[in-house]
Amino acid sequence: MKLKLFILSGLILFVLNSCAYNVQPMSAKPVNVYSSYEEKIPGKFVVVIDESLRNVSKDVRPSEYVCGAHHYPLNTGDALANSVEKTMLAVFDNVEFKKSMPTSEEMRHDNIKGALVVMLNEFKPKVKCGMGFWTGSCRAETEISLGIIARGPSGNIYSTAIGGEDYVDGDSGIACEGAANILALSIEGAMQETCERLGERLANSVQLREAALRTYK
Repeated sequence: MKLKLFILSGLILFVLNSCAYNVQPMSAKPVNVYSSYEEKIPGKFVVVIDESLRNVSKDVRPSEYVCGAHHYPLNTGDALANSVEKTMLAVFDNVEFKKSMPTSEEMRHDNIKGALVVMLNEFKPKVKCGMGFWTGSCRAETEISLGIIARGPSGNIYSTAIGGEDYVDGDSGIACEGAANILALSIEGAMQETCERLGERLANSVQLREAALRTYK
C-alpha cells in the first residue's frame, strides 16, 4: 500500500511540475483527390496561398487538470501551405503560384482562366489527458477550416469553405511528454483530410470547369 502511494505521489509531482513540450513540425503528406472527371481542370489558373496558412502557431494546454500544468507550443511552418500546393497540382492541369492576385487586365493578357485565394479560417488543436496506473492517456483533436475564393477576368466565379478534423489517442508518457506527439499526429491527419476534401470540392466544381473553357478578349 505504501509503495502504491509513493508511486502515485511521484506521478502527481511529475504531472504538476510545469514543462513545455514542443510539438515537432508536421510533414506535408500526399493527398488523394477523388474526382468525377477523368481529366484535371484544364486551362491556366493562378493560386495565391494566403499568409494565414504559413507558420501557424499555437500554445496548446490540456483541457483537464491531468497534464494541465504543461503546455505544448507548436508551429506548423509551411506544412499546411505545402499540402495546399500539392492539392492544387493534383486538381489543375496548369497552375502557377503567386503572392498576390493578378488584375483582370493581367488575367486577360496572360489567358488566365481563374485565380484562387486560399486562406485559413480556423485552426483548433486540443488535447485532453486522463490518469492511468503507470502513465496516463491523452486524446488530441484538431479541426482545420479553409476558405477559398476564385475570381475570373470578369469577376467572382466560385467560393467555398472546407474543413477536416482528426482524433488521435495515445500514451501521455510518465511526465506528459507523449501528448506532444499525439498532437502532431492529430494535426497531420486533420491537414490531410482537409486537403483531400479541398481537392475533391475543387475538382468537381462545375463553375471552375466552365470558367476553364471560356474565352476572354
